[in-house]
Amino acid sequence: MSTEKRLILALVLSFLLIIFYPYVLKIFFPSLAPQPVTKNISQEQVQTTQQTAKETLRASSSGFNAPALRAPIFKTNLEKAEIEGYHLTLSPRGGLIQNFYLDEFALKNKDEGTLIKSEDGPGAFQVWLEGFESASSTSEFSREKSRTNEIIFKNTLDEKIEMKKEFIFNPNSHSFDVVLSFKNLTDQSITTRYEMSSQLFHNEKGYAASYVEFNVYAAEKIESKKAAKLKKKSFELEGDLDWFSLNRKYLSLIIKPSSNVVISEIKAKEVSPEEMQSIFMTERFNIPAGSTVEHSYLVYAGPNSYPELRSYGFGFQKLISKGFFGPLRIGMIFIMDWCYNWIPNYGVAIILLTMLIKLLFTPLTHISFVSMRRMAELQPKIKALQAQHKEDPKKLQKEMMGLYKKHKVNPLSGCLPMLLQMPIFIALYQGLSQAVQLREAPFIWWIKDLSEPDKLFTLPFTLPLLGDGVNILPLIMLGSMIWQQKLNPASGMSPEQEKMMMFMPLIFGVIFYNLPSGLVLYWTVSNFLTILHQGVIKKIHIPIPHHD
Repeated sequence: MSTEKRLILALVLSFLLIIFYPYVLKIFFPSLAPQPVTKNISQEQVQTTQQTAKETLRASSSGFNAPALRAPIFKTNLEKAEIEGYHLTLSPRGGLIQNFYLDEFALKNKDEGTLIKSEDGPGAFQVWLEGFESASSTSEFSREKSRTNEIIFKNTLDEKIEMKKEFIFNPNSHSFDVVLSFKNLTDQSITTRYEMSSQLFHNEKGYAASYVEFNVYAAEKIESKKAAKLKKKSFELEGDLDWFSLNRKYLSLIIKPSSNVVISEIKAKEVSPEEMQSIFMTERFNIPAGSTVEHSYLVYAGPNSYPELRSYGFGFQKLISKGFFGPLRIGMIFIMDWCYNWIPNYGVAIILLTMLIKLLFTPLTHISFVSMRRMAELQPKIKALQAQHKEDPKKLQKEMMGLYKKHKVNPLSGCLPMLLQMPIFIALYQGLSQAVQLREAPFIWWIKDLSEPDKLFTLPFTLPLLGDGVNILPLIMLGSMIWQQKLNPASGMSPEQEKMMMFMPLIFGVIFYNLPSGLVLYWTVSNFLTILHQGVIKKIHIPIPHHD
């Protein structure tokens, strides 16, 4: 094979390897990572182990050497509440939220809408006040009467500080305020600080687990840590910050302190396979004698919807638009939503979006196909040169370049249009992967949820890498890739290379088999549009220009 062909093949294969291979391992198959061995131990031992992990995080995060949280949260003291579309389980012990889920996301499975779930652990919004750690974190708080959208806990700490914790839920919104008030009951000023916990429950599996992460936003920059990394090493950051969040694929818990609150340090860690926790510490503040100091926090607990996050005006939407392809990704989703406004079916919207993208890149795709066609028509002359100069590689290279120049054929022109389209593909893949709009959005017939694989029925056994579901769209996609491959003109590859390329549809079929049907629909429609374009190119005469 000529040097030019080797170069072309190396570029294409290297490009596919660089783009897809790490992406596949990291995004598509995170579940293939080694899993901890589960021993046959009692539930009590499991809870003890998880509690020890939480105590370790608590002890390591303490800046004022407060004792680790050891006292259990007794289930008999828990109280249930329903407020503004949320279901909550409250613990008077510590005055905190023990369990928390969104009704709208918990219709099929309660865990899908659960943001906080801690049966025996510290829960969320637990406060350790310096000098009053035990009294503020694990003592019994009294529940005060309040309006229907409020929950108020109050406790007197060592007869010196009256601490009040208010949860005020905002109507018609996925947000609420947490207001901490500290009233000095003495005749002397008190200088103190506190730590407060937040928690995220997640049960994401497979590629969706890659979206579980912890984010900190400071100085208009966002820093992210995947939960998989937090399992190995806790995240630590010192200095003031604007807000921080714990995120699942479709839901986020964002906490933004008010302007009078200065956070000096924050830490986050994965404390169990389904629980990520963060603890932050404030700067010291003074409470004058007989006075009250209030610290408030805006908490967003809802879907990862770009318009809704942006409406708060604090940059929450950067959770979705972050990254190199962020703006392009948001643009793709905006176009999809625009299509949905015309035809209220997200499956149809994805098809229209795919057609618009194909139309946009038609000139580039046409150049690529024409180049491939011309290269195929030059194959007899190329093979003749290879036979004639097989003993002289330098002479062969010179003659090949002369042949390309004579017929005005650029051997790389077929690859460059593909490279230019890759940012669009990556941005669209990322956008469709986490678009909350597709959750439980039906398309046609058996496709009831575009955010899930289009399982038609379940097999009585499990296939390696594929699972136990019979998914139709990936099979159609596989057929379209094979068809497309057969339409490609001869490329001059060796039989061994052609056999290797024949495995590409199979590899993609395995990769896409258990991905959301919305993603597979995009790829399948794109394949059929490409096949249509290839068919047109095949039927028209493409002259090969040359110099006499």
